[in-house]
Amino acid sequence: MVKINILGEVYELVEVDEIDHDSNISGQIVYQKNQIYIKSSMSSEKKRVVLLHELMHGVFEKLGMDKECNDERLVQMLASSIHQLIKDNAVLREVNFDVK
Repeated sequence: MVKINILGEVYELVEVDEIDHDSNISGQIVYQKNQIYIKSSMSSEKKRVVLLHELMHGVFEKLGMDKECNDERLVQMLASSIHQLIKDNAVLREVNFDVK
């Protein structure tokens, strides 16, 4: 079971065949259950983008930024941009800033 901490609140990542009986939905964050649903039939790369998308919703919700939380265009732009930054810059996957 994968757990993700969003600003102090832990969410469980759940892969499912379908979300809300709608084949067009790729991911969903459910605040009341502390769960993030990701459609299992997608490629690993697409799952990462969708996960980042749902995490952006979670961050905005946690910060009380309702307008931004509900702005699908903004959320998708941020998720895609962060995914691309991580993908294009290996240092972002490897860097360790442990303070000694």
